[in-house]
Amino acid sequence: MKNISIMKMIKTRRAAIQDLPSLVEINKSDVEEWHHFSRGGRGAAASYDELTGWERVVHGGPWEDLHALRRHWPHMERVGIICLVAELDGMVVGHLDVIPTRELGLGDYLFLDVFMVHRSYRRRGVGTALLRAAEALAAEESLPRLVVMTDYNEAGGLTYRSYRFEPFHELCALEAEIGSPSVPTGVMITDPPLEPPLDSHRMVCGWWNTSTKNWMGSFEHDEYELMLDWKKVLLGLDTGSGVTYFKLASGYPARPPFGLCMWTPPDTDAATLSKAVQAARSVARSMGAEALTTIALEKDRGLLEAAGFTYKRRCDPLLHKELGI
Repeated sequence: MKNISIMKMIKTRRAAIQDLPSLVEINKSDVEEWHHFSRGGRGAAASYDELTGWERVVHGGPWEDLHALRRHWPHMERVGIICLVAELDGMVVGHLDVIPTRELGLGDYLFLDVFMVHRSYRRRGVGTALLRAAEALAAEESLPRLVVMTDYNEAGGLTYRSYRFEPFHELCALEAEIGSPSVPTGVMITDPPLEPPLDSHRMVCGWWNTSTKNWMGSFEHDEYELMLDWKKVLLGLDTGSGVTYFKLASGYPARPPFGLCMWTPPDTDAATLSKAVQAARSVARSMGAEALTTIALEKDRGLLEAAGFTYKRRCDPLLHKELGI
């Protein structure tokens, strides 16, 4: 009865810019120990106030620093991210970022992105209230399902599964060595459009997030990425059998493997994809990469292996909840 009473006291709504300090406090509460960082990686333990802004960001993204989150907020709006917040006792104590999404081959859905409840307010129904708010928003937008990427057997996955989320698509990790490739004869490198080609291309690999967020993030280079010397590029490849788009991004701390996202026409075959992958490897080599890593739907594994990738491991699946819309 106590939990039911608390649930009735929780209010959910869309976040406003005035909520940003509360969002930072929520995410700060999840960090057990703060550390100094350099381009080489983690350093000595430190207090939050001793850290620079970009050191805070490394602990969990722009949600860990107010200045960074204020700069990130317009990008969230451009991508179409909607931040839902939960209030209890007059305080914002949790948030769930969601993205109305369309993926060729997967259809329309509401993607659940960053989900965090303040450590002092967990196990009080805040997370459930936010998931219900997401479900209501999906119904409002006529989106038939919720989809999330999470650790299946960890706390996040257990939370979603208790809310009746089920496996949607199996995912796998793959890798390709760079070697000394050149752009194949007849393949032309082109500039990509500013908006992702959601109606004509599907994301064949690079399932770190939605196509829209992966794509739009390619055009953003904030001060923290520059400080960390991150590298990323988005290009088109005209293979003679249509245009394939690819994004390359280095990680932190600086590592030779680069992450790869690729968008292809739905009927792309292994021979055409092989040309695109070879061209992407050539560009990656010029950026200092020694290998390409990616995440793909298990159903596309054979196509990517035929194009030069090697299977590395099984990943946790995409989860979804059908809403019956």
